[in-house]
Amino acid sequence: MSLVLRRFVSIRGSSLKKFVRVERTFFSSTPAVRGFSAVPSCGDRRRGPSTVAGTGFPSRSLVSSPSSPSSTPASSPSMAVPPDQADTSVHLRWADLTPERIHEMKDAAMKQATEITDAITAVPLGEVSYEGIIEGLEKRDRVTDIQGSNIDFPSNVHSDKAIRDASTEAEKALSDFSVELRCNKDVFDRVVAYKEKAYDSLDAQGKRFVDFVIRDGRRIGLHLSEEVRSQVKEVDMQLSKFSIDFSRNLAEEATKLPFTLEELEGMPDDFIKSLEKNEDGKLLVTLKYPHTVPVANLARNAETRRKVNVAFNSRCKEANTKIIEEMLELRKKKAALLSYPNFADYVLETRMAGNSGDVQSFLTSLSQRITPLSKQEMAKLLQYKQEECEKLGRPFDGMINAWDVSYYKTQVEEKEYSIDQNAYKVYFPLEKVTTGECRSVNHRSCFQVYGETSVVREVCHHLRRRISSMLMSILHGAV
Repeated sequence: MSLVLRRFVSIRGSSLKKFVRVERTFFSSTPAVRGFSAVPSCGDRRRGPSTVAGTGFPSRSLVSSPSSPSSTPASSPSMAVPPDQADTSVHLRWADLTPERIHEMKDAAMKQATEITDAITAVPLGEVSYEGIIEGLEKRDRVTDIQGSNIDFPSNVHSDKAIRDASTEAEKALSDFSVELRCNKDVFDRVVAYKEKAYDSLDAQGKRFVDFVIRDGRRIGLHLSEEVRSQVKEVDMQLSKFSIDFSRNLAEEATKLPFTLEELEGMPDDFIKSLEKNEDGKLLVTLKYPHTVPVANLARNAETRRKVNVAFNSRCKEANTKIIEEMLELRKKKAALLSYPNFADYVLETRMAGNSGDVQSFLTSLSQRITPLSKQEMAKLLQYKQEECEKLGRPFDGMINAWDVSYYKTQVEEKEYSIDQNAYKVYFPLEKVTTGECRSVNHRSCFQVYGETSVVREVCHHLRRRISSMLMSILHGAV
């Protein structure tokens, strides 16, 4: 694969993903951005390996109200949820957060979502309206997503284990509850009834919204027998639980590898100063991205890079391998219950690719095109490795190992393109990045909430890597 393709930087790590999601939903109660709804999928609103995709409801921002004068007016008795009734204004007060407060937030979210659902299902099938059904769905999803984000965010970053445990426990309960909500056949039947009644009065966006709701309902078996629906719901709940456990295992992983200063040759002074020391005076490197990525890029000692690489890719190996095996079986079962050839086809049905056959064809075609480039670039990396080994008097094994790739790619960037990551990172200190992120969501208390957490440092690190990726793309003529 070409350097340009490999340089594409994705947001990695469950805590960073959670930061981005919470950043968008946490402040949705402020006047500037109220109404935003990042809608989760049934059983797929948690971290870890993707569980169940494509079963959530689109945001109302994609929907226009019925344009026909025949649509039910706001004063109609069938209007179940008035626009101002679903209060999604929830503020996560970090300084006052306790396990009890987390469970209170969870209970409040479940109560509010239940009331909205009851209001929707109370509408007779013959009296369904846009306001009573479609708006109600959007408001319910906003409640569960915004409040759910606040509830499960502490499980990733809070320093108090009791609060992290409470967050995970509440997260599991809310996840099961979310599956129950989205697998409610009475709600599904009312959306179908609304389509039969008023579909022609909708504009293109409104029709798309209703079609997607029905499509997603069918993707969790709401059109099938009670027996199949029950099995699909049980599978979704198990997948959600395993996903949370998977991410929790990674979040709680606390391995620290001891190294001497000589073994960390090549690392910047600020990195060395940031490391803790053990009782023997050795420097401790964690398996978090702000440590593993710089070591992979800059550590001159190949054995140091190897130890970090192997440890990183072995995190929670025993526990999470069992989880993945269980999830694979559950995904296979769900695909069979819903009459899909496999789980990949189930997931891809709602994506641009459409099916696994097209994905395989694309990847095969792409591989044929980039393999020659990959060989050329691997040869260049191997040349750099040989030259360095000869210069330092180290044995040359004639191979580019997994722990060599990032290191020698960095050498190519610095020597052939004058890209020095340490040169521009001084422009992105923690305080500036945090302040800028807060301004982007227009909320003064952002820094007070996030504070000096590892997730903020990961955002800083990600931004630096992102800029490096952009610069490399420009130099390669990709932009």
